[in-house]
Amino acid sequence: MPLLPGWIIAGGWIPLAVIGVILIVVCVNAGTAYGAPDGWSLFLAPALPPAAWLWSSFTWRTEELELRKRLELRSRIKITEIDHLRWQDFEKQCIILLKLLGYRNVERTENLPKLKAVDIRAAAPDKDKKMIFECKHRRVRPIDVGVVNELIGRVASGPYKGLPVTLMTNARVTDGALEKAAEHGIKVIGREQLAELMARASGEPGDPAAGRQAPAPHDQDAAAQAPAGARGVITAWFSALRPETKFAAAVTGASILAVLIILLQMAVTGPRAAAVPPAAPGPHSAAANGSRAAHPPAKPATAGNEETPEAVARKFFTAVSDHDWPEVWQLSGKNTGHGPYATYSGMVSGYRDTIRDVPVTMTVTGDTVSGRFLAYETGNRVQTYTFAYIIRNGAIVSASQQVVATTS
Repeated sequence: MPLLPGWIIAGGWIPLAVIGVILIVVCVNAGTAYGAPDGWSLFLAPALPPAAWLWSSFTWRTEELELRKRLELRSRIKITEIDHLRWQDFEKQCIILLKLLGYRNVERTENLPKLKAVDIRAAAPDKDKKMIFECKHRRVRPIDVGVVNELIGRVASGPYKGLPVTLMTNARVTDGALEKAAEHGIKVIGREQLAELMARASGEPGDPAAGRQAPAPHDQDAAAQAPAGARGVITAWFSALRPETKFAAAVTGASILAVLIILLQMAVTGPRAAAVPPAAPGPHSAAANGSRAAHPPAKPATAGNEETPEAVARKFFTAVSDHDWPEVWQLSGKNTGHGPYATYSGMVSGYRDTIRDVPVTMTVTGDTVSGRFLAYETGNRVQTYTFAYIIRNGAIVSASQQVVATTS
């Protein structure tokens, strides 16, 4: 069983990639028209459910692979066959046994000849403590003191010094060898202990390798206690799900709700640019314009597609300096205003202290015009701004600006 579903391996990801590209384009356009938070939220809401379900499937498949691996290892380890193995195969069986018992990072040391002093290195099941194992296969002769002394000398120095040592063997161990090993802190797994460990690894009650129990259907008693109606069915179904699937289902439900809220918000607010108010904070008095400040102008935008972004930006600064608020509204205000500046009268009110705006530097990169301008305001105050305007179809569609200096 592969970690990824077969339909993905067979090329099923291709239509998903196409859908993903379309989703990104839609979200970018939504972010441009309604604001970056809405665009990102709209993107994350549809993207999270597939990711959650793939994670759930990946977790389930990982467990299935581990289960199958353990079952396969079990079928290969039997104490009755140990005596007829070669010593190399006995080491392999010891590695299988240690894995089944929960040891991690189990590996033979033969691939590191300069460091070879024992046969197997591993990490303890419950922590990252390193351990070493020496495997001794015998057909007739027992393990005597000489074998233990040799092992003591091999681990007395070098990279394995101080690590817990275990001697594993299919042979009988003499009393002298056991006493010597105990004196030097060496654990001995003799033939009897080895047989017990193999029996345990082959599937004692409660062993996770015995197979994961599928969620049992509700019996009659449970069914009688379950709530009636659709709510009871949904509750029973959700309770029977795996934790990963519950998480994926919760993410999917939350994402659907988020999409509905975002779409409703977009429908109510209408398109707007993700930008700060275009007005410099020292605007001109709205009263000076009479009725023009109370209602949006009826005339169409004066900027055309033939004008360059720089020309549109300069026209905008000129309109602000001339207090031509209908022109300012057409060039920027109707696209970039939000909050109290989203209406024509609010935009004009925002310019009540502005005398004129004078561009100092201006750089054009594609549709973006950036630079600095000076905002001359009532009270002999001059504020220096940095700005960046995105200009399309003869109007500013997105604007950001920041005060960097103020003088009086």
